[in-house]
Amino acid sequence: TGSLGWTDNVYQDDRDRSSWFWRAGAGFAAQASFARGRGSIGFGVDYNYTDYLQQNSQDFSQWVAGLNIGYTFPFGLWFKAGVKYEDLTRPVGSDYTGNSPRQNFVPFLDFGFANAIGNKVNIDFGIRFAATNFDKDAYETGNRQVTTLWVKVSYPFIKRSSRVYIRYSYSYDNRDSDFQNNLNSGNELVGGIEGAIPSGQTDALVGFLELGYVNANFADAYLVQDGIVTDDSNNAGTGVIRARLRYRMGPRTSMDLSIVKDLAFSTQGNYQDRWYAGYNADYTLMRDLILRGSAYFE
Repeated sequence: TGSLGWTDNVYQDDRDRSSWFWRAGAGFAAQASFARGRGSIGFGVDYNYTDYLQQNSQDFSQWVAGLNIGYTFPFGLWFKAGVKYEDLTRPVGSDYTGNSPRQNFVPFLDFGFANAIGNKVNIDFGIRFAATNFDKDAYETGNRQVTTLWVKVSYPFIKRSSRVYIRYSYSYDNRDSDFQNNLNSGNELVGGIEGAIPSGQTDALVGFLELGYVNANFADAYLVQDGIVTDDSNNAGTGVIRARLRYRMGPRTSMDLSIVKDLAFSTQGNYQDRWYAGYNADYTLMRDLILRGSAYFE
């Protein structure tokens, strides 16, 4: 794959904010089924490189590899297990500048019961472990291991093309740096709708929208850096909004909208309150050529 684009960040310095860029990538993916389609196994690896012609310090590369296996039993029980490994160099948030090489290692196990109650209610569970490690000592405050457990209950909405759901998750965040407090109890409860809402032969609204609340309890109330108290509360809470929606206006045109408001990891305090909104508009010029415009705010 390849693309050519131009970007302009209005919040950066005038000398650095604008640049043309080119991006090239390659990958491989394979998936096979067994046991008459009840089981599946898949593997994928993807690499891409982005070169900013006027912002060399922003150049980055990344590759991602994943392996998963799943099976659905005749009585409705299903499971999917796998692992994903990422090697990234792109800057991550305002806490880091320039390239920040790091690796993410994420094994997971998801399982559930389809049509468990009344032949309609799905009950799903999951556990995943995510370890992040930075190559440079200057960024070692970002090293951490996060364990998350979740449970989700869903019910069909608008026939069976979409479902309403409620999900609870618990997280434990162990941070390597002595300058940070561990997250001992992260609790989140959200409700939402997911799937597709068709409106015609080609028009459809696909994705999810969820609302809820997240609360984070840290090991210590105080976080001191260079003799200065940067955080004096071990309890943080905020409303949660997440949405990723795609509207297909026709066979050639589609629009994507992403919205996130939640708590995010921070090296400057116990947590940071994050807002993100992104928008894409795609138009297919021909079979393998797409025109895309994008904008985001964080």
